[in-house]
Amino acid sequence: MGATGSPRARYREQLREEIKQAAKGQLDNAGGAAGLSLNGIARELGMRGPSLYHYFASRDALLDELLLDTYREVLDGMRETVAAARADGLPALQILRRVALDYRGWAIRQPALFDLLYGRPLPGYQAPPETGPLARENLMIMIGLIHEARGSGGDELREIAVRFLARLHGLMTLEVNGHLALMVPDPEGVYTREVDAVLAWTVSPDAP
Repeated sequence: MGATGSPRARYREQLREEIKQAAKGQLDNAGGAAGLSLNGIARELGMRGPSLYHYFASRDALLDELLLDTYREVLDGMRETVAAARADGLPALQILRRVALDYRGWAIRQPALFDLLYGRPLPGYQAPPETGPLARENLMIMIGLIHEARGSGGDELREIAVRFLARLHGLMTLEVNGHLALMVPDPEGVYTREVDAVLAWTVSPDAP
């Protein structure tokens, strides 16, 4: 998409993006969202602290955008994975497998963003309401693939999808935080075998 608007508007948007990129770097280096500092970001960008408030009204406003951007990144990545897998002619069960493996890859590359989405809530911070529809859309993609893989629908599909994600998130959380490598020599292999086990459970006739 080409740049639109006045030069001033384009500069403002560019600087907002630079602020968000600096904030992501802080998430990596300062132990997560609790360490996010607008003054620290301003110093990194060579700005005066108060100037940053012309672009983000508060730390929470910056967190809102980081959170929504991350949800969209995950959702876009899932859509791309599903589209590519369908283009390759994969059945639904193998599409689910590819989604799960690609999702782990993203979490390993972006541990601070994974923690932003699924880590302990930041005291006093409330996520913007727009995160709800994005999270539900992610879940609906999973439900659709599970429906397709099972060849049947029903009220139980939502619970199956949630339990599918919960089992994989458990391992990803352990790995992203460095715990899984202390327990097993091959975290990736453990995760892959768990994916296959969860997929088998997903299509089992007696799955709850």
